[in-house]
Amino acid sequence: MSTHVWRVGPYRVDRERVDFEVDCHRRLRGPYTGLGNLLRSLVPTVYARCPELVRKHVIEILSVAPELEGSIDAAPATLTSSAVPSERTRIYPANRTRRLAHGAVEFLESYAALADLRQFTLSFVHVDEADHTDQEFLAIVLRRARTGRVKILVGMRSENVPEELTSALHKYARQMFEGPPSSCDDQRSQDQLLQDYINSDGTSDDPAELVAYQQAGMEP
Repeated sequence: MSTHVWRVGPYRVDRERVDFEVDCHRRLRGPYTGLGNLLRSLVPTVYARCPELVRKHVIEILSVAPELEGSIDAAPATLTSSAVPSERTRIYPANRTRRLAHGAVEFLESYAALADLRQFTLSFVHVDEADHTDQEFLAIVLRRARTGRVKILVGMRSENVPEELTSALHKYARQMFEGPPSSCDDQRSQDQLLQDYINSDGTSDDPAELVAYQQAGMEP
């Protein structure tokens, strides 16, 4: 049975513990929204424990998440990291983005092995709304992460994703269709629901959060 999980539905249901969950919606950060968020959260911890592993993959890391440059000693400059923030771009040719994706997969697998993690579970949500760079990375990691150490959860509201990712999901992940959660399971206040919607930058598909936002907008 496949280790990876493919969840389809308009609702996010967390039925298992995950080490990291990242939102891939391209409206948040554009290219590499999901993978970049993962690396920004993970790399400082990995660097403290195993700096040589980070140095080995520093080109991929800084190309995807240039904000980490100051956190890595003796980091070589990339076209992305050396540009001023207002001029940074990550619109690379296809062969470049594929090399970055493969390097990121090797980094994650190596970290899971060196840290002796029984299973390193990573959740990526809003994948159908992701930039093609994240979708390409997910297609590659699903195909290459076969040791069982790295488990990928892919969440999407629809199955409208590129053919490469669709093929990888059908071949390497167990598909699950998610229904709406019970309203009694949500104990958040209206203020918290509103704040959660705002924190999503308007990308949340949680109906309770959307109602709280709409109601707030109708208040005098």
